[in-house]
Amino acid sequence: MLTIRNITKTFNGIERLKNVSFNLKKGEFLLIAGSNGSGKTLLMKHINGLYPIKKNTVFLDGEDYYKKDSELKKKIGIVFQNPDTQFVGLTVEDDIKFGLKNLGFKKKEIEERTEEILIKLNISHIRDRNPFTLSGGEKKRVNIAGILVMSPEIIIFDEPFIGLDYPGVIDLTNAILDLKNSGETIILISHDLEKILAYVNRVIVLNNGEIVANDTPENIINIVEQWGIRRPVQDKIEDMTWLK
Repeated sequence: MLTIRNITKTFNGIERLKNVSFNLKKGEFLLIAGSNGSGKTLLMKHINGLYPIKKNTVFLDGEDYYKKDSELKKKIGIVFQNPDTQFVGLTVEDDIKFGLKNLGFKKKEIEERTEEILIKLNISHIRDRNPFTLSGGEKKRVNIAGILVMSPEIIIFDEPFIGLDYPGVIDLTNAILDLKNSGETIILISHDLEKILAYVNRVIVLNNGEIVANDTPENIINIVEQWGIRRPVQDKIEDMTWLK
């Protein structure tokens, strides 16, 4: 579904991403892990088209998205670390509708899509609330709704658990699992394995801008500490979650 080929990014003469290449299958749940400064967020911005796309580097469904950055942003949605930076509406409902209005959807379809996503993410009861007044977990759900309502082909979560308390982590994890179970294609970027590793299909480890591992959680878990990633204390992969 998604093919990344030889993405390289240099700042001040230093390579921050070094020939990064990988594939993502439809319906896959991929974790991109790495210590701070490993290049995770920088890679995300290239995948989504926030940085100009070079020729023969980003392919979606076999199509090269060179000079099609704006189109790629519609197909690959990002839920950023800080939910407050994504809010643009005075109410939750207004915030979710914003993207659809910008894309030129007709009023009837905007109403139908919004109602559907409010129900799907279990946030109908806060539709009239100011999003800035919500709990951390609720804010993340609203962010997800604002992306999902536009029917992206891939959803990227950038360090989604940062700043969340225990109930917020549980709420967000359940929301992500609902997406996985409904067949969504997900990339989750995090250095924190113990909250989500039980559910991912594959792990890519970035270190100093390079892919140093690309394998199943079972084959990676016992070698991650050499790259500055803390290994969860649980012995079994299926126990590496905060859900009980």
